[in-house]
Amino acid sequence: MTVAVFKRNLLSRITSTGDESELEDQLQLGCNICILFKEFLHSRVKKAVLVGILKKTHSFKFFNAITGSIEILRDQRVEKVHFRIPAMSMANLSKESKEKLIAEVDRDSQQAKLTAFFDQCQDLIFEIEHNQEVAQSSFLNTLQRNSDKLNFAGLLLALIIGLYLFFVLTHEVSEDVMAKTFWGQNTALRKGWVFGIYLAMALGQVTIQGLLLTHFVAGPLAAHRKDKWRNYEAEQDDKAAEEAAANFTASSEFNVRTLPKHEKWKLEIKFTLSQPNLAPRLLFFLMALFGTILHPIFFCIQPLQLVGKSTQLRNVVRSVTKNWRALLLTGVLLVVVVYIFAIVAFYGLWEDTFQHPQEDGFHCRTLIRCFIINISYGMRFGGGIGEALLLRPDWENQTAGTYGRLLFEMLYFVILIVIFLNIVFGIIIDTFAELRDQRRFIETDQTMKCFICGIEASVFDRTTSIGGFRNHTENDHNMWTYLYFMHYLKQKPKSELNGQEGYVWDLIQQRNVGFFPLGKALALEEADVLKAQEEADMVQHIDKLQANITALTEQVQRLQNTVNRKFDSAVAESANGSVPNTAAAMRRVSSGLGNGMSGVWATRATVRMQG
Repeated sequence: MTVAVFKRNLLSRITSTGDESELEDQLQLGCNICILFKEFLHSRVKKAVLVGILKKTHSFKFFNAITGSIEILRDQRVEKVHFRIPAMSMANLSKESKEKLIAEVDRDSQQAKLTAFFDQCQDLIFEIEHNQEVAQSSFLNTLQRNSDKLNFAGLLLALIIGLYLFFVLTHEVSEDVMAKTFWGQNTALRKGWVFGIYLAMALGQVTIQGLLLTHFVAGPLAAHRKDKWRNYEAEQDDKAAEEAAANFTASSEFNVRTLPKHEKWKLEIKFTLSQPNLAPRLLFFLMALFGTILHPIFFCIQPLQLVGKSTQLRNVVRSVTKNWRALLLTGVLLVVVVYIFAIVAFYGLWEDTFQHPQEDGFHCRTLIRCFIINISYGMRFGGGIGEALLLRPDWENQTAGTYGRLLFEMLYFVILIVIFLNIVFGIIIDTFAELRDQRRFIETDQTMKCFICGIEASVFDRTTSIGGFRNHTENDHNMWTYLYFMHYLKQKPKSELNGQEGYVWDLIQQRNVGFFPLGKALALEEADVLKAQEEADMVQHIDKLQANITALTEQVQRLQNTVNRKFDSAVAESANGSVPNTAAAMRRVSSGLGNGMSGVWATRATVRMQG
């Protein structure tokens, strides 16, 4: 059995059994032993052989995966903390929730980022605990574990249905062979196997979308509503505390049961509708249902599920929806300006301006018809309303009306086509560029800077020797491990907290993010200590080398003095005319030179060995 399978089976047993079980005790013991080994490996007495042996064992791999390590700041010192990650946290934290936190966290400053991360961690912990409650139901647990597969199956089936209808829909058959819906509507599908295949796929899509809607209502939507009620109660408690402090009275906790029924229903509806994924999830289910019982036309909406699978496509949609107020107000102003042009056209354009007004209804005899013509034909033609008017001005018999129409068409083209449409396009394009730059900034900030300490990646890659920035963000300052640690402290009995855990829990209760090591990391501190030690060793080595060079210089100087003295003695003896004595004197000079050089060579050998 592989480590991954063993881990998955063990986690399922943990979440299904109580904390008092024997398996829980054994796991806790294994985690404590793993933490002891990790503390030992982190110390300076570690050996490479021991590290290699431990990392190859399956037991260490498993317990290392469920044992978290973070760094906290306490008394201006960075400390290492090891703990057992709650199985509930690992099993119920969804990928969508992680992506949402990364995309929405405030990144104006490192302090603001940590504060926003801390606040959203409380919501994620609440979501994790709710998902754990949902997982108690085997049916909902199965939906929760297979929601990604169901989403993919729904999208794939929607594309298959769309492609199938693309080839089989037809009006070129008689009514007697045309299939009908449950409501008697013409489906443009032949009876028999053609309609049977469509109906089977439609029922399959309704089933998939129904299961996804069930999972959404019981999971994300229910968690969202509970979280909204929790925040609402906290806000009411804060207001009550402020009012009590202002009136010098005792404050009382807010109770939801005291709210009137109509107020509770209003808040319930408000909290439910504020879930951003409610509308698309409900829309896809209703379109599948209507496409099955009413008409196949409703299945044309289903392929829009593709938008939820791509960040780029979501940004395209958000480029239109993000600044919807500006687009709406621009559209209202556009309608007003078109109405002004319709009034001018109603009173200023003659009947002969339009071709066949009695036959095709293209005329300005009524103001509403004139408005419709201006906003429909004028806005859709690239040259404005002038292209929609089929009869051209009579330039041979020029009148005031001829120049009036020319001015009308030019103003229509410049104001509506050139200015207003480009304003709309500019709003959409600028919003898309803003979203693109924001996405790039988030990606750069997430990959090139530590989320916790805010130190650049280049600092770790340049300073640390093992793993660099990647090792730091995965093992030392992993943002999700900090989330697990806060959940671990919430679950652990407060009487069993150690010094580090009690310190962090007190700060969490005060909503204080001071335990995050902002601008600090143990890896950099250890690298600085190692660098300082290397510099001290280098200075000591240089001092010894300099002392040896000084000794060598002194020996050379003494050798030179000896040679000079011997040579002067030999010259003096030679001057006295004693030739044999001169030869003996020269041998004494050579002997003294040899003894001096022996000392010099010995000193040079010592310098080389120390160098």
